[in-house]
Order: sequence, then structure tokens, then C-alpha cells
Amino acid sequence: PGKMTIFWRRPTPNLSSNWGNVVRIFREKDTVPVKIDTVFGKESYSFYNPEKGFVYRFQVKEFPAVVTSQMCPNGVLETAWSAEETIPYIKYPPIQDVQAQALPAAPPINAHPAGGQVYLTWQDKPGQPRVTPAISILLFRDGEQIASLVPGTTDFLDTNLTVQKSYAYNVVTIDRFGQKSSSDTVHVAVDPYWTFTPQVKPNTVTYFRDSVTVEWGWLNAAFKWTKETYGADSCQVGVSIDPAFGHHFSSSGWQAANAGAAKIVRPYFVTLNNNKIYLRVRAKDRWGHVSPWSNAYFGLDSAKAYYDGVPPRKVAHLAIDSTVASKNVTDSVDVYLSWDASSDNISGVKGYYVRRTDSLVAVVPASSDNRIHFTDKKVPVDHILDQYWQVFPFDAVGNIQNESDTVFVEIQLYAPIPRPSSFRSFCWDEIKTPFGTTEYWAEIADSNAYFDSKLAEMLHLISQSGWTTSTCYVDSLFQSADGTAFFRLKVRVGTIESGWSPIVRYPTNGWEIARNSRGREAFFRKYRLPKVFKLYQNYPNPFNMTTNITYDLPKEGQVQVEIWNILGMKVATIEDKMQKAGSYTISWNGKNTQGQDVGTGVYFYTIRVSNSGQILFQNTSKLLLLK
Repeated sequence: PGKMTIFWRRPTPNLSSNWGNVVRIFREKDTVPVKIDTVFGKESYSFYNPEKGFVYRFQVKEFPAVVTSQMCPNGVLETAWSAEETIPYIKYPPIQDVQAQALPAAPPINAHPAGGQVYLTWQDKPGQPRVTPAISILLFRDGEQIASLVPGTTDFLDTNLTVQKSYAYNVVTIDRFGQKSSSDTVHVAVDPYWTFTPQVKPNTVTYFRDSVTVEWGWLNAAFKWTKETYGADSCQVGVSIDPAFGHHFSSSGWQAANAGAAKIVRPYFVTLNNNKIYLRVRAKDRWGHVSPWSNAYFGLDSAKAYYDGVPPRKVAHLAIDSTVASKNVTDSVDVYLSWDASSDNISGVKGYYVRRTDSLVAVVPASSDNRIHFTDKKVPVDHILDQYWQVFPFDAVGNIQNESDTVFVEIQLYAPIPRPSSFRSFCWDEIKTPFGTTEYWAEIADSNAYFDSKLAEMLHLISQSGWTTSTCYVDSLFQSADGTAFFRLKVRVGTIESGWSPIVRYPTNGWEIARNSRGREAFFRKYRLPKVFKLYQNYPNPFNMTTNITYDLPKEGQVQVEIWNILGMKVATIEDKMQKAGSYTISWNGKNTQGQDVGTGVYFYTIRVSNSGQILFQNTSKLLLLK
């Protein structure tokens, strides 16, 4: 069984050579003794079966074994209790939880750097409720004691170490009974010798405008990037226009090391004239040890950036090269644009914003080509004359050139509706515009799903006319399994194509088409060659200031349009010239031949068309003028 033995010396003077002692024992902070015992003629006592891990308090007092009247005339027959003696039973000083942090060796670094440091800190390991107080702390490195410290010391800086060497540390605590507790051994090396000093990552930022974001990381001893932070807790970035950082410099606040980057707003001293900046970074560990700046170890060759506050040059020679009928869409075209590549002397052109009227339609990346090409797809023909295109280059840091030339599609074209006569043939109305020769592209397909299919073209499931000036197309070799066919058409004038016409199916009840848009109807009223002579009712009617008169000429002729009053007197001649076949609209402003306003009333307008003395067409209609 276990036991605890205490020893004492008798008090002097004493009253008797025959004495006894009362011993009382308390456990921990209990106020009731766990045992009270008496011994005679001894100066020691053994306490058996104490509980492991507890502290016991002992007290002793003496009394005479034989009492006489001469011994104690005042009636006191025993001594006072001795002072308490506290003794642990199988209980040791606290084990320490030790942490070690290598600190950077002081720069500059040569081929054999020296002067490494390791910071050690410790505290009682959690979960030790019953310990004895330590009266001494011993610090060991590689098994050899390097320091003896007073109780309460919690850190130590070990200096003048050899870098790139591993060290083992442990902390030993000793109580007044000589009992020892040793911490676990921790291993640490000043390797790499710059330890937790970070490095600015190369090429993470080269140019900037409003702010610069600097990324950092850590290099291992082989100068390879690693995810290890070597104990860094936070990082700070510095920027200057002076490579020595002697003047005009600023720093960011401390950022979490694992953030990997910090943003710095462009300092006031960075201008277009002083646009080159140098970057550096440093770190500190969680105990507040600050590393040297990164340029002390790694230099500034890759840690620099340039301020760019100037946008790229305005693009030159912006043009609409052509329009092409959009695939699988009626009356829409793909607009092909091109422009000369812009230039930027600092960060370089990154791309181009392409705008159609009030909308951004694309961001075109920059390329090494001298001429940039872009296709704006599926632009509706109905409103194409109201659209315009502009191109704005931007650079790598976001500077945008806000000036651009403006280009338009100047011709609005619609394809006529196909009029099939069999599954192998169809015709269409002739289009005649003042913009140039009109050409037609006709297609016949066994299914409307075959249009715009490369596979269908290879299998000859589509018949195509190619560009032609004819107004009919027949393919006597075209085959249809059930006599059904689908037809569509597009036109072009120069490099400007229309969209595809509505698709027409044969056979149907006659032939069916999609409903015309207003733009399509207006186009064909203007440019489709009429089949017969026709004089239309003026509009507006009645009118006050001006009215319009429209007529159709299926053939060329001398056209004469005159205004007459109800008395049969000619008031004015408003047209008298040779005109080609087409539809025309002229106006009358309510004035006579002498330029005088005529009065309110009913008037007649006549048209006569002749050629080589032969009257081709003549007609009369009336109008009402209101003042």
C-alpha cells in the first residue's frame, strides 16, 4: 500500500522527556480531517493508503505523556497546532503546451546565412486540475538545457541559430519536492531562412487604374511557391514610386495572411508622369513578430506595376461591310462590321464594346489582327434604318474610349413572297430600287426543317438557284416524296441582303404566307414593279396644306399630272416628265401655276401617261381642299 511520511522536530524548551503527538490530516481544502491519530516518543508519522492525485495538509501538536502539578501551573497541558504542511501524493507540476515559431534571419542574406531565431511560448496544457506549483522552469534544446527560468515565465527567444537546421525543444517544470513534468518535444527549423516573409506574386498585377490589387504567397527553400505560410498570421502591402522606398510610399492595413491579396487605392503621388510603382509585402505572426519587407530578400524585379489613366485610341474606318440573311429567321439579317484595330501605349487594348443604337450587343476581345471583324446577328429589317452602330475600345484596366464614329445600314430590303406553281417552280414580284441591280436567291426544300441545314444541302434535299436577276426559278430535277415543297427567297443589292421571305408551302388552298409587317408592306408599295397602271386616291383628303398623290406605272412613259377646278380650268401642272416603271408619290401644296393659294373647294387631278405619241393610261379623281 502507498504511504506518506512526515517528520518534525520537538519544540524547545519542552516540559517532559515523555511526550506524545496528535496528528491531524486534511485532504485538499476540506475543513474536516480525514484522519486524527496519536503517536508517542516519535518525531515522524506515516499515513497509509492516501488517494492518488490529491494534496494533503498535515498538522502536529505535542502533549506530555505524564502530567504533574509542577509542569503546568497555568493549566495548559499541550502545544498549539503546528503550521500546515501541504504535500501532494503522486501529483506533479503542470505539463506545458509548447509552441515554436522560427523568425526570419536578418537580411541581407549571403550564401551562408546565420543568426536564425526561434521564438518559444508555452502555457499549462488544458485538463490538468490537480498539479503542484512549479518553482523552476527549465528549457531544453536538442536535449541540452539552455535556460533556467523563474515561475510565471511563458516565452523565450532563442538566438544565433544556424539556419536550415532543425531544432527540438521541450520545457520541464519542477516543484519544491523535485518532481518534474516535461512537455512534448516540438521541432522547428529556420528553413527557409526568410521563414514567414511573403513574396509579391509575379504578374498578378502589371497595370492598374483606380486601385491596385497585390497578391502574395510564400516560397520554400527551393524558391518554389507553396501553400505553407510558415506561421504568418497577417500581411501588409507597401507601394512607392521610389525603388528604395525612401519617399512617396504608402501601405495597406494588415490583412489576413490566408486572404492572399490586398487592394490599395491609387496613392496621390502616382500620376501619368510618375506611373511606375514598386510593390513589397511583409507579414507578422500571431505573437506580433514582424518580418522584414519582401524586397529585403527577393528584390523588386517582378514586384512593380504601371498606372494607366488613358483610354485606347478611337477606332478608325468603322464600316458595315455587308448584311446577310439570318438563318432560320424571317426578315432579319446579320450585320457584318469591321474596323481598324485600336492601340494603347500602356496596358494595351483588351477589347471593344459594340453598341447598336442604345444597347450593348457584344464585347469583342482584342486580337493581333490589324482589322477587327464582328457580326451582329438577327437584326430585324423592319427597324434597320433606325439603327446605328458604334465601337468603343477599352484597355486592360478598364479605361474606355468614349468617342466613336457612327455607321448605318442605308438600304432596307425585303424579299418578295414566293408564288409557287408546282413543287418544282415558283415566281415572285420584281423589285426595282434606286440603289443598284437587284439579285435574287431562291430555295426549294422537301421540308422547311431542311433550310439552313448543311446535311440537307449535301444530300440534295434543298434546291438553290444561286444569285440571279430572274424573277422565276424552276428545278426540273427536284424530287418530292409526296409532291409537297417549301419555298423561300432573299434579295440583295450590292453587299446588302434582305432577310429571308416568309416560307410558302405547296400545295395549299392556293398558297399561304405569314402576315406582312408594316415595313414590308411599305417597302413593296415603294419598290415592287406594278402590274397595271393605277391612280390612287390622294391622302389626306380633305386636306388643308398639302396632299399626296400616288400612282403605279408598269411601263416607262411621259407622265403628266394636272389639277383642275370644277369650271374645267387648269389650276396647276404638278408633274410632267419621263418616268421609269415603278410606284411614285407626288404632292400638291394648294397653289396655282402662279404660286398663289387657291380657295376652298372641290378640285380634280388627272394623270396621262404616253410613250411615242401613244396614250398608255389616263384617269381622273377628285379631291377636297379646306381652308
